[in-house]
Amino acid sequence: MKIKNFYPVDFDGSRKAFNSLLRTLLIKANYDAVLKKVTAYKGMHQYNDSQECWTLKFEGKEGVYGLIQNQNIENENSFEACFDIYYFPSPNEKDIQNSSLIEEYIANSEQFIEKVKGFSSFLELFLNFKIAKLDINIHKEQDKLQITYKTLNRIKTFSKDGIEDLHNHTKERYIISPKSIDKNFPSFKFILPFFNFFNTLLTRSAKKDPINFNIRKSKVEAIYYDKEGVQSKNNDSLCTKLELTIEYSNEEKSVIKNTKYKRIFDILSSGSWFKYDLDLSKFTSIQNKSLKPRLIVVTGFLGSGKTNFLQNFIEFENQNNKFVGIIQNEIGKTGLDGKLLDYDFNIVEIDEGCVCCSLAGQLRAAVTTLIQKKIPDTIILETTGVANPFNLLSEIDELNDLIDFDSIITVVDAKSYSQLIQAYSVFKDQIRSADVILLNKIDLLDEKELKEIEEKLHIQNRCANIIKTIQCNINPLVVTNSAQLSNNTSHISGEFNEETTHFRTHKDDNLSSIKKIISKKLNRKVFEEFLQNIPKNILRVKGIVEFENSTSQFVVQYVNNFYEIIELEENKKREKFLIYIGEKIQEKFDIFM
Repeated sequence: MKIKNFYPVDFDGSRKAFNSLLRTLLIKANYDAVLKKVTAYKGMHQYNDSQECWTLKFEGKEGVYGLIQNQNIENENSFEACFDIYYFPSPNEKDIQNSSLIEEYIANSEQFIEKVKGFSSFLELFLNFKIAKLDINIHKEQDKLQITYKTLNRIKTFSKDGIEDLHNHTKERYIISPKSIDKNFPSFKFILPFFNFFNTLLTRSAKKDPINFNIRKSKVEAIYYDKEGVQSKNNDSLCTKLELTIEYSNEEKSVIKNTKYKRIFDILSSGSWFKYDLDLSKFTSIQNKSLKPRLIVVTGFLGSGKTNFLQNFIEFENQNNKFVGIIQNEIGKTGLDGKLLDYDFNIVEIDEGCVCCSLAGQLRAAVTTLIQKKIPDTIILETTGVANPFNLLSEIDELNDLIDFDSIITVVDAKSYSQLIQAYSVFKDQIRSADVILLNKIDLLDEKELKEIEEKLHIQNRCANIIKTIQCNINPLVVTNSAQLSNNTSHISGEFNEETTHFRTHKDDNLSSIKKIISKKLNRKVFEEFLQNIPKNILRVKGIVEFENSTSQFVVQYVNNFYEIIELEENKKREKFLIYIGEKIQEKFDIFM
């Protein structure tokens, strides 16, 4: 094991390097769907304005965890950094009553949650709410990593002189009586979610078991403070300090069991961090979760707005610390949308055919490729605009070992609906297969026209929920929640025609594509005139071109007599091409070059 398993560049032991190490690990955790499911980790927020700090959320905890570097030391053989771990309770959770009076007051103040995100900038937060210390020790040979958690079973403070009720909030003289307890916070209980999460993250990053786990216990004194704020200490038989040390290295040996504190050892070592090759499904089954990513199929005829929906979905999920994998399919030999999205690291493209017919069988390979990179929370299959989703269902059924099939979302262009429903059987099946129908571009029709289309869609698919949108600008949660409430049209598709074993494809509608390499720069005026008078059998044009008297590249999009030409801002040069999709297109057809 090397530190580069956790941190890909040279580690110099500086404060900056330790912060960078933590940052790298926490970002990695955001893109590990399995880790999140087994540890109930929901995500983190990084704050940089003053002193770098992080806040983390876990399912089952109403409050927010905080993490910040406190001290940095260079020893003879190792580098060491100490981080403080905080827990900022929600004003509504039960254990707020076990916090100190000042902490309870702060937690109920205005903008408390907003301030928590940058707690290093607010002294009242920075000085309170600490529950543990995290010491990270890295050997200078960078082949050994030691993690030590230091916490108390309960953090106890007493008010020596009591706290008087000077504003008559109660009927008593004292809010806290003299020599009474002010804080009795169960810090060990609250460190456990972070302990299991962070150790699981390390074990999965190291790709091997920890070699040592040691527990040390000792008695500590409770803290007393007087009315002047002066602190003193007194014995408290119920106060115990715990030090939990875990070690990773290249040594090949089993974890040393601490028999002295067997009960604590057994509880902590039963977590998901203890063994790298552990069957993690037992941790998710308790929470009724699956380790597998969900698969959503996004379909819709040419130019309906699928890519807009995809962009919105990815942005929303990323903001919520969810990792999305994309499988994009183009009927042409080169996909355009995957080259333009800003999320290339999690995209698999299937080109040179339609996944619903000529490329059937490649879906498993695409899903496997995504999972091998990093298991996403959600995989979206964006089909070509002339794909029939019914032809995918049998192959999706064979992927049950890899994914949980969620739903089919069909994007419908409201403006083109009447024309397409008359001309193409594939368009009809895209509607019939949907669990959710996004009726897009509603701003191009009046209310009467929209109502008529909605009624027709409801007749064609009585199970699907219909959601109206403009440019597919909609909160993805609305869509996915709607899909869960629907009757799973795609899952009962066989009821449409029990004897049908193969549904129609774009070839049955005489739809095909041609890709043309555009090697020279184009005259923009001539090209736009071509787009304005394009042959009616060409339904879709998209690609990347360059124009005379310009050093930029431009994205071309044409559908249903509308076109747009958008300048690419990046300096990166891409292949220049145009893809034509239409009816009865032949290679010898005289298409604009």
